[in-house]
Amino acid sequence: MTGDEIRAIVRKNLDEVGPVSGLNNHEGSLITSDPAAMGAVFDVIRERGIYFLDSRTTAGTAAPSVARDRNIKIWERAVFLDNIQERESIIEAVNNGLKVAERKGAAVMIGHIWSSDLAQTLSDMYPDLVSQGFSLSTIAHLASHDEED
Repeated sequence: MTGDEIRAIVRKNLDEVGPVSGLNNHEGSLITSDPAAMGAVFDVIRERGIYFLDSRTTAGTAAPSVARDRNIKIWERAVFLDNIQERESIIEAVNNGLKVAERKGAAVMIGHIWSSDLAQTLSDMYPDLVSQGFSLSTIAHLASHDEED
Protein backbone atom coordinates (compact mmCIF):
# COMPACT_ATOMS: atom_id res chain seq x y z
CA MET A 1 0.00 0.00 0.00
CA THR A 2 1.05 3.56 -0.49
CA GLY A 3 1.53 5.97 2.39
CA ASP A 4 -1.72 7.70 1.45
CA GLU A 5 -3.60 4.39 1.51
CA ILE A 6 -2.15 3.51 4.93
CA ARG A 7 -3.03 6.94 6.36
CA ALA A 8 -6.58 6.65 4.98
CA ILE A 9 -7.09 3.19 6.48
CA VAL A 10 -5.69 4.17 9.88
CA ARG A 11 -7.88 7.31 9.95
CA LYS A 12 -10.96 5.30 8.93
CA ASN A 13 -10.29 2.63 11.56
CA LEU A 14 -9.74 5.22 14.28
CA ASP A 15 -12.94 7.00 13.30
CA GLU A 16 -14.88 3.73 13.48
CA VAL A 17 -13.60 2.80 16.93
CA GLY A 18 -12.93 6.24 18.40
CA PRO A 19 -12.43 8.08 20.49
CA VAL A 20 -9.09 6.50 21.31
CA SER A 21 -6.05 7.70 23.19
CA GLY A 22 -3.56 5.53 21.31
CA LEU A 23 -2.90 2.55 19.13
CA ASN A 24 -0.79 -0.55 19.20
CA ASN A 25 0.52 -3.17 16.79
CA HIS A 26 0.01 -6.34 18.79
CA GLU A 27 -0.16 -8.47 15.64
CA GLY A 28 1.56 -5.99 13.35
CA SER A 29 5.04 -7.35 12.80
CA LEU A 30 4.93 -6.80 9.05
CA ILE A 31 4.02 -3.13 9.20
CA THR A 32 6.32 -2.30 12.12
CA SER A 33 9.28 -3.68 10.17
CA ASP A 34 8.55 -1.28 7.27
CA PRO A 35 9.92 2.26 7.89
CA ALA A 36 7.80 3.88 5.17
CA ALA A 37 4.60 2.26 6.46
CA MET A 38 5.40 3.28 10.03
CA GLY A 39 6.01 6.81 8.81
CA ALA A 40 2.48 6.91 7.42
CA VAL A 41 1.07 5.52 10.69
CA PHE A 42 3.03 8.11 12.68
CA ASP A 43 1.64 10.87 10.45
CA VAL A 44 -1.83 9.97 11.70
CA ILE A 45 -0.63 9.55 15.29
CA ARG A 46 0.81 13.07 15.25
CA GLU A 47 -2.28 14.48 13.53
CA ARG A 48 -4.63 12.86 16.09
CA GLY A 49 -2.44 13.57 19.12
CA ILE A 50 -2.47 9.95 20.25
CA TYR A 51 0.27 7.64 21.48
CA PHE A 52 1.75 4.53 19.89
CA LEU A 53 2.63 1.37 21.78
CA ASP A 54 5.03 -0.96 19.98
CA SER A 55 4.39 -4.48 21.22
CA ARG A 56 7.76 -5.42 19.74
CA THR A 57 6.37 -8.55 18.14
CA THR A 58 9.43 -8.60 15.90
CA ALA A 59 13.08 -7.87 16.64
CA GLY A 60 13.14 -6.03 13.31
CA THR A 61 10.75 -3.28 14.36
CA ALA A 62 11.40 0.03 12.67
CA ALA A 63 9.02 1.91 14.97
CA PRO A 64 11.64 3.27 17.40
CA SER A 65 13.95 4.64 14.71
CA VAL A 66 11.12 6.13 12.64
CA ALA A 67 9.64 7.70 15.78
CA ARG A 68 13.05 9.18 16.70
CA ASP A 69 13.46 10.57 13.18
CA ARG A 70 10.06 12.27 13.49
CA ASN A 71 10.59 13.37 17.10
CA ILE A 72 7.64 11.29 18.28
CA LYS A 73 7.76 9.55 21.65
CA ILE A 74 6.46 6.01 21.58
CA TRP A 75 6.00 3.37 24.24
CA GLU A 76 7.52 -0.08 23.93
CA ARG A 77 6.61 -3.37 25.52
CA ALA A 78 9.18 -4.54 28.05
CA VAL A 79 7.65 -7.91 28.95
CA PHE A 80 4.97 -10.29 27.70
CA LEU A 81 3.37 -11.65 30.86
CA ASP A 82 1.64 -14.77 29.67
CA ASN A 83 3.59 -16.27 26.78
CA ILE A 84 3.54 -19.33 29.01
CA GLN A 85 0.22 -19.51 30.80
CA GLU A 86 1.43 -20.98 34.05
CA ARG A 87 1.45 -19.11 37.35
CA GLU A 88 5.20 -19.54 37.94
CA SER A 89 6.06 -18.22 34.48
CA ILE A 90 3.73 -15.25 34.91
CA ILE A 91 5.29 -14.40 38.29
CA GLU A 92 8.75 -14.58 36.71
CA ALA A 93 7.65 -12.29 33.87
CA VAL A 94 6.17 -9.77 36.33
CA ASN A 95 9.40 -9.82 38.34
CA ASN A 96 11.37 -9.17 35.14
CA GLY A 97 9.07 -6.25 34.41
CA LEU A 98 9.58 -4.89 37.93
CA LYS A 99 13.34 -4.88 37.36
CA VAL A 100 12.80 -2.81 34.21
CA ALA A 101 10.47 -0.46 36.12
CA GLU A 102 13.08 0.02 38.84
CA ARG A 103 15.66 1.01 36.22
CA LYS A 104 13.42 3.13 33.99
CA GLY A 105 10.62 4.35 36.27
CA ALA A 106 7.96 2.33 34.43
CA ALA A 107 7.65 -0.86 32.41
CA VAL A 108 5.03 -1.79 29.86
CA MET A 109 3.92 -5.34 30.51
CA ILE A 110 1.43 -6.88 28.09
CA GLY A 111 -0.87 -9.81 28.77
CA HIS A 112 -3.98 -11.28 27.23
CA ILE A 113 -7.52 -10.68 28.46
CA TRP A 114 -8.41 -14.33 27.92
CA SER A 115 -5.68 -15.50 30.30
CA SER A 116 -7.49 -16.37 33.54
CA ASP A 117 -4.18 -17.35 35.15
CA LEU A 118 -2.82 -13.87 34.45
CA ALA A 119 -5.76 -12.04 36.02
CA GLN A 120 -5.71 -14.20 39.15
CA THR A 121 -1.93 -14.02 39.50
CA LEU A 122 -1.90 -10.22 39.21
CA SER A 123 -4.73 -9.98 41.75
CA ASP A 124 -2.80 -12.20 44.14
CA MET A 125 0.44 -10.26 43.65
CA TYR A 126 -1.08 -6.79 43.80
CA PRO A 127 -1.00 -6.20 47.61
CA ASP A 128 2.68 -7.15 47.74
CA LEU A 129 3.48 -4.99 44.71
CA VAL A 130 1.81 -1.99 46.35
CA SER A 131 3.70 -2.59 49.61
CA GLN A 132 6.93 -2.52 47.57
CA GLY A 133 5.96 0.84 46.07
CA PHE A 134 4.73 -0.38 42.68
CA SER A 135 1.36 0.25 41.06
CA LEU A 136 -0.43 -1.10 38.02
CA SER A 137 -1.76 1.33 35.48
CA THR A 138 -2.89 1.58 31.89
CA ILE A 139 -0.69 2.74 29.05
CA ALA A 140 -3.21 5.53 28.37
CA HIS A 141 -2.71 6.81 31.93
CA LEU A 142 1.08 6.64 31.63
CA ALA A 143 1.10 8.36 28.24
CA SER A 144 -1.25 11.17 29.32
CA HIS A 145 0.78 11.86 32.47
CA ASP A 146 4.04 11.71 30.53
CA GLU A 147 2.76 14.47 28.22
CA GLU A 148 2.12 16.70 31.27
CA ASP A 149 5.73 16.37 32.48
